[in-house]
Amino acid sequence: MKKRRIITITVLIFILIAIIWKINSCVSWMYKPYDPNDDTEYTIEIPEGSGASYVAKELYDKKIIRNGTAFKDVLKDNDLEKHIKSGTFKVKKSMTLLEIANIIAGEGEAPKGETVKVTIPEGFELTRIAQRLEEKGLVSSEDFLNECKNVDKYKEKYEFLSNINNETLEGFLFPATYDIAMGSSSEEIITMMLNAFNNIYSKISSEVDDLNKLITLASIVEREAKLEEERPIIAKVFLNRIDKNIRLQSCATIQYALGERKPKLSNEDLKIDSPYNTYTHDGLPPAPICNPGEASIVASLHPADVDYLYFVVKPGSDGAHNFSSDYNKFLNDKKDYKSNND
Repeated sequence: MKKRRIITITVLIFILIAIIWKINSCVSWMYKPYDPNDDTEYTIEIPEGSGASYVAKELYDKKIIRNGTAFKDVLKDNDLEKHIKSGTFKVKKSMTLLEIANIIAGEGEAPKGETVKVTIPEGFELTRIAQRLEEKGLVSSEDFLNECKNVDKYKEKYEFLSNINNETLEGFLFPATYDIAMGSSSEEIITMMLNAFNNIYSKISSEVDDLNKLITLASIVEREAKLEEERPIIAKVFLNRIDKNIRLQSCATIQYALGERKPKLSNEDLKIDSPYNTYTHDGLPPAPICNPGEASIVASLHPADVDYLYFVVKPGSDGAHNFSSDYNKFLNDKKDYKSNND
């Protein structure tokens, strides 16, 4: 009996030690950097009058820290709780809680200054993104476009780029509205946009076989479609044409090859010597022709179940198209469009 009691007590002691070790491990985990290997700079905006709870929630929601309570404890323990500053700050997931606390409430790096709200619409090419950023006084267009050529540099940070062998990041800078701090570099802005793309890609990665082909198709759909409900249909039209060895003949790809969006293309334009000319080259172009939004990406991944091979804008419409699988009907639709637009 005595021996049994000793064994029971010993087992209970081991269980208690295990529980204490587990609790200590969990507490220790809460205070560690979110990702020691992620040196990407993330932007966090602290409004005037924000308290510790607000800041902790923002950091936790943006996945900068592991635990909001642990962050508040660090602020309190270091007498920083009442010294939270307002403004825009750059923080990293590889930082300790104290390093982040010092930036936001201590003597760390001060905010870069005011932020500029920049909207990048779906379908913007890199050149148009660069122009808009320059117009906002953020970076020079030339510097931004040069940075977009450093594809290999960003492959180290983003797995989705690992099999992309394109000359630029065209197609992978996600269109959205960004709050960009004055003084941000082209690299920092590109990182913000690639992070946004990665958020979308993470939702669909398990379904994607060839990301470059998907985004290339999505970029053409983005430039051709005007109505949300037509995106999956237009995506399927192009896929059907590829299956039947019919050239895509997308005017959007010609405009990209020309480097300008001409309202009307001439016969000479259609003969331009470029791998992006889908009137003279089979299949998809080698890379995206713009930066598509989520709707066009999803539509290209899940196209409609239709057998259409052609589409023409409906005269006097809001961008709607007439679709057909019969070539003669297509010619009639095209004739009808021209007669109403000449």
